[in-house]
Amino acid sequence: MFFLSIPKTASTSITSCLKDRNLIEKHRNLIQDRFGKHLLYRGVFDVRHLLLSQCFEIFGRQMYDFFSFTVKRNPFSRLESAFSFGRKMELAKLYGLKQDASFEEFVIFLFEAWETGRQDILILRQQTEWIFHKDFRVSEILSFEEIQKDWVKMLKNYSINGLSIEIPWENRSEKKAFSWSKDLKNKVEKIYSKDFELLGY
Repeated sequence: MFFLSIPKTASTSITSCLKDRNLIEKHRNLIQDRFGKHLLYRGVFDVRHLLLSQCFEIFGRQMYDFFSFTVKRNPFSRLESAFSFGRKMELAKLYGLKQDASFEEFVIFLFEAWETGRQDILILRQQTEWIFHKDFRVSEILSFEEIQKDWVKMLKNYSINGLSIEIPWENRSEKKAFSWSKDLKNKVEKIYSKDFELLGY
C-alpha cells in the first residue's frame, strides 16, 4: 500500500505502524537518492513526505494497483503543531527566523513566503498536494481529528489484516494554547484555501 505522509498529521505514528507494508518506506533508499537533496527536504525533512506528484515520478501508473491513503488535518491545528515541532527541532535557522520567534511571527513569515510564491517550504504546501493528482486520488482520506476511529474503520472496510488497531502515538507536539487574531486566521485561510475548500474545514 501507499501511505501519503502529510507533515504534522500523525505521519510518524502511522509510518511506524505500517513499516515496510508502506511502499514509500520500503523504497526509501530509492526515494532518498531521487529527492533527498530537493529544496523541500533540504536533507533535513524526511523524504517519506513525498508529494503525490513526486510519488508518480517514481512509481508511475503502478500506483493504481495498490491501496493508498493519507490523513488530513485542520490547517490551524496543523500549523500550531508545525510551530511547536520547529521550536523543538531548532528549524527556524533554515528560513532565517529567530529561534525564539513567536507564533505570530511564524505565521506572518509563512504568509509573506506564500505571497512571493516560494516553493521550498514544506509546511506551505497544501495538503491537497498529497491527495489529488490530475489522474489520481488516494483511495481513503482519514481525519486527524478522528484518527483512531477512522483507522479502525479503514482496516475493517478494506480487509487490511496484520496491523495493530491501536496507533502508537509518536513524535507528539507539546500541547499549548495559541492566540489567533482575526488577521492571522485570514492569512492562514488564504495560504491553505484549497484545503479549506476541498477537505471540509
